[in-house]
Amino acid sequence: ALTILSFQIVAMLAFYLIKAFPKTTRFWTEEMISEKKSRFLAYGMAVTTVYTIVSVFFNVIPAGIEGPARAVFFGIGIACTFITCRKWGQGTLPKNDKVFFTFNLILQVIMLTASLFLVGGISILVLGLLGYVAGSRRLPYLALIIFVPIIALLHNGKSQMRAKHWDIGSTRIGIQDLPGFFTEWITYGLETEGKKEADTTAKLLERTSLFHIMCLVISQTPEKQPYLFGASYAPIPSQLIPRFFWPDKPTAHISTSMLAVYYGLQSAEDTKKTTIGFGMLTEAYANFGVGGIMGLGFFLGFLFKKLSRWALNSPTLSYGGILLVMLMAWSFQVELTMSIWISSFLQACIAMLGIPLLLRSFIG
Repeated sequence: ALTILSFQIVAMLAFYLIKAFPKTTRFWTEEMISEKKSRFLAYGMAVTTVYTIVSVFFNVIPAGIEGPARAVFFGIGIACTFITCRKWGQGTLPKNDKVFFTFNLILQVIMLTASLFLVGGISILVLGLLGYVAGSRRLPYLALIIFVPIIALLHNGKSQMRAKHWDIGSTRIGIQDLPGFFTEWITYGLETEGKKEADTTAKLLERTSLFHIMCLVISQTPEKQPYLFGASYAPIPSQLIPRFFWPDKPTAHISTSMLAVYYGLQSAEDTKKTTIGFGMLTEAYANFGVGGIMGLGFFLGFLFKKLSRWALNSPTLSYGGILLVMLMAWSFQVELTMSIWISSFLQACIAMLGIPLLLRSFIG
């Protein structure tokens, strides 16, 4: 607990003590696409939906480009979700666009949760919630009343579904199997509702927190396992090279796998099938102890202060505004290690800041 507090204190001190001022260059103040033409960005939702369906149900994306493709298309979807929900909250989104957006959002959430990982679908919903609140300054109570119980129900039945379907060796199902798949999932969720509230709460906390992983690493380091002294950060430069140019590039989760094997949670063979989230805080401690935690706090406090102040006067559809949207979305990815966090964030930013530049060249 003291280790976590040291991170928070250093991060907040860095944020409040470091000086930064709003930028006035075109990157930060000029809209990439005007509000009148912003509906072109909304079409990105449909593109992301198509990608999600293909990636979940059809094994046609080459392994070499799977990671970059995921970052690119989800980056597009993230920006479109936030911008559209913000316009919805401001009351400037036409009714037809609301229907089109809602249809695509629900489809994406269904497809993502079909893998039995709820975090992807929940992240999109939370991002949409933040966009709506940013535009309206109020909570969408009706949406919360609908989605929160559904998420809780799916969470309750998730363990049984994983125990059954992951034992088979794969969660890949056909689109035609979705009704039966979710009916089974909801049935398991209803069965677990009768459990004691304390047990359910403890289970929820365990699955939504990395605190127990932090405790494990602190208890073993450096008495049983020496500090890594930057070993898990070494793959970062290699992750910045597109796999197109380096087909044999190490897997994106190489740092996560390294930590899982180092602390005896998985064998090298197990890491090829699934990953265990560690997060940047635990990774920092495994490398440099409390000093690493405080260094990470300073880095994030410095980064967030600079970018937030630089974009203080940036329109949402400016490059600076979109950059902040992407940063906010990636701030939810607390289970990622530094190497995959940086590489996936950069890939998504290249897609979101580069594609609008191309569109602007053609449509003005």
